[in-house]
Amino acid sequence: MADTYIDNLEILAYGPYSSERMRSLSLGLDPEFDAVIVRVAARLDGAVAAAQSAMEAAGMIERPTLTSAAASGNNPVAGARDVIRRTVAYVDSRGLDSSRLLQGKNLTIVMRYRPVKLAGVLANALNVLDNDKAKLPEYAERRAAVAASLDALNALSKQVKDAKLESKQMTPEVQARRDDFLRVYMTAKHLMRSALTSCNKLELMSEIFDDLAEVQRTKPAEGPVTPPVVTDPTT
Repeated sequence: MADTYIDNLEILAYGPYSSERMRSLSLGLDPEFDAVIVRVAARLDGAVAAAQSAMEAAGMIERPTLTSAAASGNNPVAGARDVIRRTVAYVDSRGLDSSRLLQGKNLTIVMRYRPVKLAGVLANALNVLDNDKAKLPEYAERRAAVAASLDALNALSKQVKDAKLESKQMTPEVQARRDDFLRVYMTAKHLMRSALTSCNKLELMSEIFDDLAEVQRTKPAEGPVTPPVVTDPTT
């Protein structure tokens, strides 16, 4: 089933995030899968690049902004998670209650949030830092980092909203490249489900594919799950 709920510009967030996590979290868990995981991750990167080029050509995104972001390795979602982790560690180091930063949630859960909810955590963190600034020697530096990350996430959210408004004017080329991405993305999901099932690490699926992070699984599994048959996608 294609993930048709993924918007055009979300391709630019979900795709690179998943390919990086495929490499960093799964390689070595089952060496027999390593080679094909590397190839599918590379194919995912290629599908993202093709979709980005098509959207740039259609005037749906600003080429300078995305080019400079790619050159700097900047990913607003990954950056927000890193800023939150570092801010929690800093507040802990000062002997303060860092749970207020996360609104009472566990850090592991917060790391799975989608961009909109991450923005809410960052906005709350600004308030917490402001309230405790007298106790934080590096207050100004830490606040600036959180504020910059929040601005980057808000910019990403605006791009996604703008893309939704322009979706009715999607060009055939953008549609084709989007369809290509969704096929590769689903191939990657099937592959990783098989690879992670083989080593009893299926819980990592939501760590690799950000669109799965907040999926609520309310129905218990009915009997054993048979992993899909995965063929070499390069043939």
